[in-house]
Amino acid sequence: MSDIAPESPAPAQASLIEDFVDIFFSPRAVFARREKEGYALVMISVTLLIGGLAIANRGTMQDLMDAEMARGVAEAMKQNPGMTEEQAGVIRKTGEFK
Repeated sequence: MSDIAPESPAPAQASLIEDFVDIFFSPRAVFARREKEGYALVMISVTLLIGGLAIANRGTMQDLMDAEMARGVAEAMKQNPGMTEEQAGVIRKTGEFK
């Protein structure tokens, strides 16, 4: 027997655009392909893309958060009859998503 261990198969080559798509579906394969080349460009691009989407959807999320905050404060006031409107205002101000 020989002492040489079999080499693992080399990962398939893919273009940079394929990596951008694959990072969402099979990130392990992207990291394996880019192990020697570096994957910083792909990760930075994906991070910027997700950050941009979060900023773009901030207005939509604001409406959602306001509605949930109003519902939560109403429920808290119902459960705590001694809660004043001033205390509820402090809760609303603390929970603002701006």
